[in-house]
Amino acid sequence: MLESNFWQNKSNSQKVIKEKKLYEELINSYDHSVRFLNDLDELNELALKEKNEIIITEVIEDIKDLKKKVKKNETKCFLSNETDSYDSYIEIHAGAGGIESQDWAEML
Repeated sequence: MLESNFWQNKSNSQKVIKEKKLYEELINSYDHSVRFLNDLDELNELALKEKNEIIITEVIEDIKDLKKKVKKNETKCFLSNETDSYDSYIEIHAGAGGIESQDWAEML
């Protein structure tokens, strides 16, 4: 991006910027997850010391939510290869299943 002719090739510059944005999102999400987990750990320690069951339950729920976010980021990491940003098309054919399978294929 710092090269003088970077902006001359529009398709390449768009590709690089899109890739940069993806990596920035992944890194920011990771940093946020680590900070949030550390905060939850501290909150959990305090709740255990005070034996506050309500806070402990909330921490457990927050950890479950955090796990879902981390799984989404994991999927984004797996789908961040060179060709993964390309569009794709899929066709579904009913085959030899009769009217019900045709209806199902059309719904999909």
